[in-house]
Amino acid sequence: MADGTLGDPGTRPPLGSWPRLYALVCAAAVLVMAILWWFTAHFNVRMGS
Repeated sequence: MADGTLGDPGTRPPLGSWPRLYALVCAAAVLVMAILWWFTAHFNVRMGS
């Protein structure tokens, strides 16, 4: 394309393909959310009244 959005045709995307990279990023996001949920569930300090 004339605006250069496709980049150099000789370069390869990280991990071999864009769908694979997208799946890895989604899996990493789910893993981070699960870890944050686990910390919240196990270290929730209840305030006494």
